[in-house]
Amino acid sequence: MSGWHSKDIGDAVTAQAALAEIREAFERAYGDAPPADKALFTRHLNPGGVHCRVVVYFPPSLEEIGRRFHAEPCPPPAREGLDLLVGDPRARESLFEARPHDDRRKSVSEDYARAVEGPGPCSCCSPAPKGIVARLADYSDEELAALPPEAVVNSFGCGNPLAFSEVRPGDAILDLGSGAGIDLLLAAKKAGPAGKVIGIDMTDAMIAKARENIDAAGLTNVEVRKGIIEDLPVEDGTIDWVISNCVINLSPEKPRVFAEIARVLKPGGRMLVSDIVAEDLPAEILGNQRLYSSCLAGAIGEQAYLEGLRKAGMVDVEVRDRLIYGVAELEAFIGSELQEGESDCSCGARDDLAKGWAPRLQGRVASVKVFARKPGGSD
Repeated sequence: MSGWHSKDIGDAVTAQAALAEIREAFERAYGDAPPADKALFTRHLNPGGVHCRVVVYFPPSLEEIGRRFHAEPCPPPAREGLDLLVGDPRARESLFEARPHDDRRKSVSEDYARAVEGPGPCSCCSPAPKGIVARLADYSDEELAALPPEAVVNSFGCGNPLAFSEVRPGDAILDLGSGAGIDLLLAAKKAGPAGKVIGIDMTDAMIAKARENIDAAGLTNVEVRKGIIEDLPVEDGTIDWVISNCVINLSPEKPRVFAEIARVLKPGGRMLVSDIVAEDLPAEILGNQRLYSSCLAGAIGEQAYLEGLRKAGMVDVEVRDRLIYGVAELEAFIGSELQEGESDCSCGARDDLAKGWAPRLQGRVASVKVFARKPGGSD
């Protein structure tokens, strides 16, 4: 176990009494000068919504206090979105230094590597065939037919980010989390021989698969670079279009991603990304690694997404298309794309995960296309 504990203490109004009691217990134990690893944190679920709830997180060094308030063991929380309740402000650095965001990225990368390196013995029992999301995601039959089959089968996206973009011949396009390359190939055809398409991915198996697909398509204006989307290996102000397909939700540091998008775009450059947004997710979903890798547990609300881009300096921020997922789409989305990852390849467990959560998530999860522009330029 991680040693972390959490306690859902109710909605933002009724939680105040419990917060005061927890704060008092901490101050009785440590006074006015607590050590740097002693602090308590809170997270607001669905902030601003009618069902806003407050969760208190107790780090390993405060497990005893957590147990006193009947907190339950939980995975280490993502640093993003945590508020300091009480304690030394330096604790934010010292506590999360031991579990950097690279741990989350590593888990996601391993999940996708297992998925792309299939098919394995689990593939026969998916709720839907591997690659179905490429067909749910508004790629046309003509687009899919023109691509190498491996690019389509290993698509893990939630939309076609090029469907509404005005990419022109000669444009420089950057794909965040380019995966097996389905959007790289489509972008390369839009940009033409005079254009340039760059894909960024952190998973070696995905990069290898993308390069295979690029070679199979005979394209020479595409390259794939290894890196993370929070620290893009791309020069400032060199990109006309940033695209991404169901990847930013996986980042544990979304503000850094939004800042990087603004950095690499040329003045007047634009972004159009397909992604998952979610409202009011239960705490048990937020801590589920498989649902994180399936693009659900890491998703933030639509308004938080748009505001993050505005804070990064982007303008004309808007949702251009929205598909709210029903039960059938959620079952396919959760269950069809990722291997279970268990040594015994428990297909039934993956089926149960998809069918159990889908009804509870109905109406809370949507695939959106988000547009934004960097100020400046002639546009």
